Amino acid sequence: MVRLLIKLLILVIVVLAAVLLVRDDPGVVMLRYRGWTVDTSLAVALGVLIVFMVALYYLIRLLRGILRMPSALQRRSQNRRYGKARRQLNQGLIDLAEGRFEQAENHLMRLVGSSESPLVHYLAAARAAQLQGKHDARDGYLKAAHEANPAAELAIGVTQAELQLAHQQTEQALATLSHLHSIAPRHDYVTMLLARAYFELEDWPALVEIKPSA
Repeated sequence: MVRLLIKLLILVIVVLAAVLLVRDDPGVVMLRYRGWTVDTSLAVALGVLIVFMVALYYLIRLLRGILRMPSALQRRSQNRRYGKARRQLNQGLIDLAEGRFEQAENHLMRLVGSSESPLVHYLAAARAAQLQGKHDARDGYLKAAHEANPAAELAIGVTQAELQLAHQQTEQALATLSHLHSIAPRHDYVTMLLARAYFELEDWPALVEIKPSA
């Protein structure tokens, strides 16, 4: 709205300047092209020029809008898919928190390919699958999470270790946590989980060794 008012103000100033210019001496403008000749006053010529410039401005804007339309439609479609995926993610997390694990898994995976954050979908789906006893599906979701976002190795590894410990896969959890501890030795939660794994395996020397850094 403000930009429109500024443009109207500029147009009014230009028109007033043109009126003042030709008020005392209207002048004559002659256009000749091949066998055609047009005579008119300076005021009319300026008016036609102003109208032409305004029309040219809006024509250029129209053409730019037409050229940008495919990308704008693509962005709108993408935003619509993102919105649907966010709603599925929200519902899946609600179902997971309320103990509806099968529904949670379905909602979390329904539109994961259209999501802005597929990592969250896969990690939550892995938890939902584990709580249904679907451990192969759990491992598949964790693998897909790593493929979707390899940089989130720590988050994926922590989730994997938690699920392995919960399923009493202590030795597998120890392998996971030992790797995480090597890349993040000062991470308190990784150290705590590693200590839990050593405790469950009754590996007391290893447990005592990591205690000072915990």
